[in-house]
Amino acid sequence: MIRTVRALYFTALGLWVGGMATLAFIVAPTTFRTAPSRGDAGVIFGAILRSFGTFQLVLGAIAIVAVVILLKTGELRPRTALIRLGVLLLMLALVCGSHFYLGPAIERERAAVPNFNAIPSGVPAKARFDSLHRWSVRLAGATLFLGAGLLALSAATSKSSDGA
Repeated sequence: MIRTVRALYFTALGLWVGGMATLAFIVAPTTFRTAPSRGDAGVIFGAILRSFGTFQLVLGAIAIVAVVILLKTGELRPRTALIRLGVLLLMLALVCGSHFYLGPAIERERAAVPNFNAIPSGVPAKARFDSLHRWSVRLAGATLFLGAGLLALSAATSKSSDGA
């Protein structure tokens, strides 16, 4: 059972971090480069982010439950488990901020401005959108950074699953 729980933890965290890296370094640049317009790319990528946000919440919950089980069974020391739980909870808080606040606020700003793509950046409505978008990128970057660090730390401090 412990091997399964450890595998679930690493799978959930790996999918979370790998998914974020894929979106940031492959999907976003490709979408914005190939979509007919920047506005279309934003709508497409926004829909992808909404779906992935829900997936992140599920992956985060799986990782947290796995850490708690590993702690309760003695597979993780309390300090190690607390570090992992703290980072996972911080990552989830950032995802929640993005998914439940920034994403919808960005969509509202875009919808509130007629002919959004033709508006220059200095216009107040576009400036609000740009500010929200910058915060969204910062939260995603922080989540990716924390997740990659946690994944590396977890792999480096994990007990061997084959008993060696």
